[in-house]
Amino acid sequence: GGNADTIVYDAKHFCQQIVSEYPNITRSDVLEEEEKLSKTFVLESNREPINLNSPHFPEGYSPFDYQIEAYNAWVGNGHKGIFAMATGTGKTITSLNCALNEYFKTGQYQLLILVPTIALVDQWKDEVKSFGFGNIIEVSSSNPEWRRKLTQLKNNIRFTKTSANFVIVSTYDSYKDADFQQIVNQITEDLIVIADEAHNNSSKSVRKAFKTIKAQRRIALSA
Repeated sequence: GGNADTIVYDAKHFCQQIVSEYPNITRSDVLEEEEKLSKTFVLESNREPINLNSPHFPEGYSPFDYQIEAYNAWVGNGHKGIFAMATGTGKTITSLNCALNEYFKTGQYQLLILVPTIALVDQWKDEVKSFGFGNIIEVSSSNPEWRRKLTQLKNNIRFTKTSANFVIVSTYDSYKDADFQQIVNQITEDLIVIADEAHNNSSKSVRKAFKTIKAQRRIALSA
């Protein structure tokens, strides 16, 4: 209730109003109407039309002012920082917008995203795809192929002497695995590391793994 741009309704009153105004409407009808309404509030982008074949902000949307401010503050702090944001305010999109803006500068993206659970791995993969980032490698116990795929990526970069665009989404448990540590530290120093739910991951093994990381561009996310 502290935001002047937000109107807060009592939940019970709100539900009573829906039943009163729309006594015969189904749940799917409500959701369909909500989707139509939400599209009327989409911010219009002042940029050129999006090329959906290259990384882009999710189609039909633009970053909020605070997300732009977060990127500028992160850059001004030497590409290091903690985004302490309330749940639901878009920590994921804010951090991926940072990666997107770095892509606009350099023409490449190399991301390492760390999360506490496999469910969050799947959520992040969906968000990454919405930004048009490709070559996504999942590192978790549910993907037994991750060692082979990371080794292949490492060899491609080392032997072709060229940069590659990729996104690695890993659980913290897999990140501290000795094989992962050995491979990822040979890939590149140009990684952007995004550590989600960072406040929940202070175990000695995770801290030890972080000490070996060479990447200088880092974002920690915390609610």
